[in-house]
Amino acid sequence: MNIPSGRSILILEDEPLIALDLESTLADAGFHDLVIRTSCHDASIWLSHNTPSMAILDIHLKDGSCDHVAQVLVDRHVPFVVCSATHREDIKDVFLFGQFLSKPCQPHHLIDGVHQALSNQEWSQANG
Repeated sequence: MNIPSGRSILILEDEPLIALDLESTLADAGFHDLVIRTSCHDASIWLSHNTPSMAILDIHLKDGSCDHVAQVLVDRHVPFVVCSATHREDIKDVFLFGQFLSKPCQPHHLIDGVHQALSNQEWSQANG
């Protein structure tokens, strides 16, 4: 499964090594046009002009929780994967719209989560 041409995956992660690892894992799996943002503020600015095909979110960033970013994605029907060390029972409801992976996650779990999120989006669009 590929992202449509001209569409991107937003990676929202404030730890540089983790962001690069996510980017490398996705690139190795054949995904391209990967956009890394390291703060809620930067992601919000990027989202004011762009809509990704999907996103990977760490919940807690250096400038706070990215629940506003998650809500923008939900409002735009953009699937996302939450990749966070935060316990699932401690997250805000908006994050429950995404696939949840505990950090650290194995590369194959990340790829499976991305494929699942994209499959759910395709099914919703075909049946909505």
